[in-house]
Amino acid sequence: QQETMTSVEEPHLLQKIDDTIFPNKISVGGTKESLQLLQKKIDEKFHGKVSTFISAEQCLDVMPPNISKGSAISVLLKEFQ
Repeated sequence: QQETMTSVEEPHLLQKIDDTIFPNKISVGGTKESLQLLQKKIDEKFHGKVSTFISAEQCLDVMPPNISKGSAISVLLKEFQ
């Protein structure tokens, strides 16, 4: 059985985030050029507070700092060895 990811558009996301909602990733769609510009602005404004990655040609991901698939795999390997 294949799971699918649900896309949710929330124009007032910041007002919805409180002590009970913890987004683990925000994905933004757009042109390559607009995403590169947005990435630069986010990196400058939130340096050290978030990590940004262009994960596909038209997708920018914003996540907590120091989060990666590689670090997750390292944790799992240590746990199950």
